[in-house]
Amino acid sequence: MHDEKHIINNNVAYGLLQIGAASYFDMGVADEQPYDPISYGQSDTLTVTFSVPPGNLSAVTRFDVRDAHLEDVLSVGHPFEVVAFQGSDTKMWGEPIENFSLKPGLHDPPAVITVAYDETDIAGRDADKLRLYRQTLSGWEDATCAGYRVQRFPDDGVIAVPVCQTGTFVLSDEALRSFVYLPAVFRSH
Repeated sequence: MHDEKHIINNNVAYGLLQIGAASYFDMGVADEQPYDPISYGQSDTLTVTFSVPPGNLSAVTRFDVRDAHLEDVLSVGHPFEVVAFQGSDTKMWGEPIENFSLKPGLHDPPAVITVAYDETDIAGRDADKLRLYRQTLSGWEDATCAGYRVQRFPDDGVIAVPVCQTGTFVLSDEALRSFVYLPAVFRSH
């Protein structure tokens, strides 16, 4: 019998775990599938699905769909973010691309974010007023791509929103307020 010893290396560092999903999308499959989805469940009853048209991409792209760590935001489920990465080598993706365009051309279809929820997820909220908001430099704005409509399926607990850019998103039935924190200036005597 061979006795195996396990050595524990206490010098190994561990990173913070991100809750979400990531996938690589190849623009070469555009003829085979008009949309390529990536999903993650925020809970047993709430699922966020991001569907991107591969034909809109100029290179192989990695998308991460993950929880956004925001406080004091009234939302259905957790705030979440869609982050895009591109690179020439899949092992070296570089920095995330801020506000990555998901609809680069006039005739390109937008990407779609679908949120499937249960009655318990929206308790006390109006399903007919649910909107997806995107955080911008000037605050929370309606995330719906200009010229497109939100599709609501309240009986099935689903909302589908066409989006044109990556970013941080929340689903809510009320307009979100943004707070601008100004620096405090003191004058000493």
